[in-house]
Amino acid sequence: DYEAKYLDSGSKALIPAPLTDEQVRRIQELSLAAFRAVEGAGMARVDFLLSRDSDDLFVNEVNTIPGFTTISMYPQLWDASGLPYAALVDRLVALAIERHAEKQRLRLELAAMRQSCRDMSAAYNANAAKVNRNIFDTLKAEAPEDYEALMDDFKKRKLDFKEAA
Repeated sequence: DYEAKYLDSGSKALIPAPLTDEQVRRIQELSLAAFRAVEGAGMARVDFLLSRDSDDLFVNEVNTIPGFTTISMYPQLWDASGLPYAALVDRLVALAIERHAEKQRLRLELAAMRQSCRDMSAAYNANAAKVNRNIFDTLKAEAPEDYEALMDDFKKRKLDFKEAA
């Protein structure tokens, strides 16, 4: 609870935690899997529960906005890993800049793809109009009665030849 975590002087953080190398490896593996599962970006703190009876590990939570004061667990854990607070902030800013640049690149790529689709659609429509025009010209030349019947049908439906072609 809040008091035990922040106010009780008897509460003690064990950094690094007394874990075996295998437990550390498994926690790192599960942390990455959990972070990717929530499509995390930038920072997160993944909390675990460890069964005393079986040594089974359980993901407790993926905290994507962990506390970030100098006394918060997140920067303390990084500091114990060899990444001091200032370097951590620098790294997170660099990650944010990279992510923003990637989003911008994807937006531009998507806009280019949309334009390409519009261009292909316009080219298809222009080609279809030419094909239709050729069909109508052939019909007019080779079967004038059928052509006239088709034109009469267009007039009844109030279609313009250009719309049909």
